Amino acid sequence: MKEKRYTKKELEAIDRKLDAFWKFIKKRMRAKDALGEEVLFVSLDDDDWRRMFTTRRTELIRAIASGKARTVGALAAQTGRPRESVSRDLSYLEGLRVIKMQRNGKERMPVINKKLIVAAIPTYG
Repeated sequence: MKEKRYTKKELEAIDRKLDAFWKFIKKRMRAKDALGEEVLFVSLDDDDWRRMFTTRRTELIRAIASGKARTVGALAAQTGRPRESVSRDLSYLEGLRVIKMQRNGKERMPVINKKLIVAAIPTYG
């Protein structure tokens, strides 16, 4: 498999993301509750990770985090998916405690429950 070559711009973007990650960790470690309820720790192999955090579910997490789509219907419209499929994936993510659903009148609004997902990928051998 050919090794990916990153451009300077891509490397700078990765550095910014890593800096933000470590800033978050350091801040939470100084807080009274350490990492508390904001972090989800999972230990998965590659197949489990792909099954739990599919491309579609990851897309939903990012859309919710962006704050642009505030309702299930808006998320369905933004992602171009049927409302039923979005609702099913949101229920799954809610079961993992990645998001929580809040009521606003008749609408259900997904809210990010975990600010960070840390995956321990087991190595075998």
